[in-house]
Amino acid sequence: MLVYDIEPLVRLYGKSEPIRFLVGAGMSRTVASGIVYNDRTRWNPWHLARLCEIFKCTVNDILRYTGDNPNHPMLSVERPRIVALSDVFKDKSFSEMMRLHEKLRKGEL
Repeated sequence: MLVYDIEPLVRLYGKSEPIRFLVGAGMSRTVASGIVYNDRTRWNPWHLARLCEIFKCTVNDILRYTGDNPNHPMLSVERPRIVALSDVFKDKSFSEMMRLHEKLRKGEL
């Protein structure tokens, strides 16, 4: 079965409440709850497209296969572990963060 898996994407934005995040991005609370809790009896392509716009990602970044078929094609989709930037920076000194910031600004990272 395919399920929405947006919590890692929400964490990238430094947020911990996915429903509130989606509502803030323009989705209704009902739709947002259905997506977060995977309580959807049918899929609306508009919602999937909107999620891709919100997160600036592809469908492969949003969906995860949870079935028991070990040969399912979706298992070949690589999904890297997502780490929030706040977690990356939490142990860095101010000068280290400024060096990283400058490299990001210049496109060196």
